[in-house]
Amino acid sequence: MPYLTFETLGGVDSMNSTIKRIRNPKHIPRNYLGPTLANAPGSVRDSEERVLLAFLDPETTAEQDTKLQISRSLDEYYYHALKDDERDRRNRDQVIYRFQIRKAGEDSPEALICMVDQMWLYIVDERRFFYVFHSFD
Repeated sequence: MPYLTFETLGGVDSMNSTIKRIRNPKHIPRNYLGPTLANAPGSVRDSEERVLLAFLDPETTAEQDTKLQISRSLDEYYYHALKDDERDRRNRDQVIYRFQIRKAGEDSPEALICMVDQMWLYIVDERRFFYVFHSFD
């Protein structure tokens, strides 16, 4: 079930550059054994990159990779086939982002954009269910 959240543009840019680095075959460490968290090497730069390396298979494209549901900007969610430069342009064209920039008077990586995340709902029985979604820092 999709739901709306907000993320800073700097955070989105960081995540997108990390994903782009992981999809680059030259980035894959020599001791990488496959897409699982246990196999992600400890030498990888940070925990976000380590999790992405563990669950995004570098040998598949973004469309083929379904192991990890990453946050997507509103336009990315609606238009699945956006190229990186078009996605970045559209992110900076969101009404929420433009309002913050106009109010602050300058372009800022701390300005928020609207994101779409996934929440998984599991029904146990008629009276019980549980839900899972990614944690926010």
